[in-house]
Amino acid sequence: METSEIKKIVAEQICNMFENNILGENGGESFVGWLEDGDIFLNQGLPEDDIYRTFTEEEVNEIMDFVHGIADLVDNLSWKLAPENED
Repeated sequence: METSEIKKIVAEQICNMFENNILGENGGESFVGWLEDGDIFLNQGLPEDDIYRTFTEEEVNEIMDFVHGIADLVDNLSWKLAPENED
């Protein structure tokens, strides 16, 4: 899988999580938790030309390897932006 494709897939999920947790004020969770430790990609896939694309386990592992490298950054930003946090 191309790194640019992985980045787009991950960026979309960051946006989805922030929209739900921060803008929708639905509470917080870790980014890895949001992704159900990668299961979200096996269970739902992503829309591709109005058909949901599913990912192989190998692709999910590649995506999650990237996720684990940025998860702390995403979690820290999510914590800072959460409306319920005053700091």
